Amino acid sequence: MRNAPRMTGHGGLALALLTVLFVPGISDAQPTSHLVKIGIVNAAVMPPPGVPFPILDAVRGRLRELGYVEGKTLLTDVRWAGGNYDKLPEMARELVKGKPDVIVVIGSKTAELVLDATGTIPVVAITCEPFPLVAALAHHGRNLTGVTCMSPETVPKRLELFNQVVPRATRIAFLYNPLDGEEGLEAAKATAAALKVTLIPVPVRSAADLEPALEVAHRERVEGIFVHPDVLIGPRRARIAEFALQHRLPSIDPFSIFPEVGGLMSYGSSLTEMSRRAAEQVDRLLKGAKIADLPIEQAMRFYLTINLKTAKALGVTIPPAVLLRADQLIE
Repeated sequence: MRNAPRMTGHGGLALALLTVLFVPGISDAQPTSHLVKIGIVNAAVMPPPGVPFPILDAVRGRLRELGYVEGKTLLTDVRWAGGNYDKLPEMARELVKGKPDVIVVIGSKTAELVLDATGTIPVVAITCEPFPLVAALAHHGRNLTGVTCMSPETVPKRLELFNQVVPRATRIAFLYNPLDGEEGLEAAKATAAALKVTLIPVPVRSAADLEPALEVAHRERVEGIFVHPDVLIGPRRARIAEFALQHRLPSIDPFSIFPEVGGLMSYGSSLTEMSRRAAEQVDRLLKGAKIADLPIEQAMRFYLTINLKTAKALGVTIPPAVLLRADQLIE
């Protein structure tokens, strides 16, 4: 499978979506003359000043390309739940008091928890949950659209690729958030059985749970780490990659951000392009599109990224067939 040009280093990934919609190019962007407000709700912990949060950075970057100027024609109100999902409904109610034109939410669990509070304000969800689950949320007149990277749907292929690279790893920690990742765990079980791999579920229910979870994985004598990230686990990829390398554990994640910070490999769609596509949905809504006319979009192309430096440090030899499939090799 080769869905994109081969790259080395830190090249970007591409994301193609099932729904074919017209996407204006940068040169087609028309400056926005009136002030619009966008609310953003995120269950994650707010990163320290200067530390990027790729999803938000991509949304804001695409809106700039489309002619919106932060502080002049665009105001964004970002709310962080600090890893506490119980805060989300009240957070949404407070956000609605500011009368945003559109609300962006990160994660379908977040969307589920805030939809009752958003009323008639259109909601755009950026999520990686199964397409049927996200699409179901938008049914029955719910004021929701968005994009999903379909991470659970790609779990079997991700596990198969991981097994090809490290067939000796027969005890694998499945790092996930039970609030947002049960579908991914279920999707992995049948494939794991066929590969004669034992999955060790390691739940991470809050940001504070990560270090204890990694220690559980170590005590279980796992031979690899399979990361099924959500908004709580995702921002800690660098720490997971560091832990995996320290304990000589091969590791895999859906997104290329992971091997870029030292993880062994990734297989999945592009968070950046998915977030940019959500920004384009926001733009259409701000320009008068009806949310009922903007269907949930899903990823159609997925990319394999391998960190060759990490492979060498772990003593892992990447099979030639896998190297030929790779879309990005980090050296």
